[in-house]
Amino acid sequence: MILNYMKEINNIITKAQNFSITLIDKIITFVNDDNLFCCMFSLFCAINSVIIIYWFVIYFSEYRKELKEPLLKDIPEEATPEEVEFLFTKKISVKSILATILSIINKKGLLINKGLELGSKKEDITIAVNDNNLKDKLTEKEITLRDEIVKILGKDNVISINSLNKIKSDKTKCQKLTTHYYIWHDKALHDLTLKNIFDKNKREILFSFIYLLIGVIFIAFYYNFSHKVLWLLPSFIAIIICSFIPRRSKKYTDIYYKWLSFRRYLFSLKNLPFEKLPKQSDLSKFLVYVYPLGCHDYMYNMIAKKEPNHINMKDTNNSDMFDLFNNKRKVLLAIWTTYLVALETKSVQEQKKY
Repeated sequence: MILNYMKEINNIITKAQNFSITLIDKIITFVNDDNLFCCMFSLFCAINSVIIIYWFVIYFSEYRKELKEPLLKDIPEEATPEEVEFLFTKKISVKSILATILSIINKKGLLINKGLELGSKKEDITIAVNDNNLKDKLTEKEITLRDEIVKILGKDNVISINSLNKIKSDKTKCQKLTTHYYIWHDKALHDLTLKNIFDKNKREILFSFIYLLIGVIFIAFYYNFSHKVLWLLPSFIAIIICSFIPRRSKKYTDIYYKWLSFRRYLFSLKNLPFEKLPKQSDLSKFLVYVYPLGCHDYMYNMIAKKEPNHINMKDTNNSDMFDLFNNKRKVLLAIWTTYLVALETKSVQEQKKY
């Protein structure tokens, strides 16, 4: 009785072992069969299609939005130059410093004087610090930036434009100016990051890593697939895009398109006669933002081309306006060149160390 029972148990165990071996053989056969390749490749195409649709239809939708708003003929809202530049280019540069300096000049925090260079008959332009009878109150950031730049580049609270041409040979000033720039840059970038202008994309990066994990699992099952790297390529691309091409937040996307509409208005001024241009106070205010908006050359050239027609009108006030614009441009160009020379000198010195 017991012997028969043991035989039945052995038969059951043997059948179970045979079934397991057969099942494993079938799984291995299916894995190595072309049917699996077709199924997995179809799934791969479907997932990639979803990813492509997401990136180009949803993720980058802000860059394809139609400009339905009319041209804005005034500054959309109060914003610092570095905030506008960061909104458009995702970085900040010397252009924001120039825009801030121009804002200070407009508020009479820096006074432009044209005359002869001290001890010479050569024509010179100077900018001097002024804290009396300001047109508008300076912000704390504007005061700090003004005082630091004048301290580095000037003497007795006055900067001579002709003296800026000699800064290339002054390594001490180049070093101080470069140090000041990087401190300003890092502080401004930190403040802008806190505003959450761009989304952090944590969800998209998480989904990309999950897709990467799925791709690795598929490759492990079907290791004979000659193009297995294609499984992982979309996830790598998605991770790179999420990390290095941030998307504007919904709030700042709306603000971005308002500024873009204002930028289009600035370009449209080319087609207007001089009499239809904005008044001098508005135009001076607009010019503050042409640097971060990337249309400074266009605007100044547009004004310069209208200048001859305007001078023919023999209007002294308007002639003074053009002189003021030209002097401002010369000042900003000299400061811009000085920054570029200082930063280039710093770069060359670092390269020599290696």
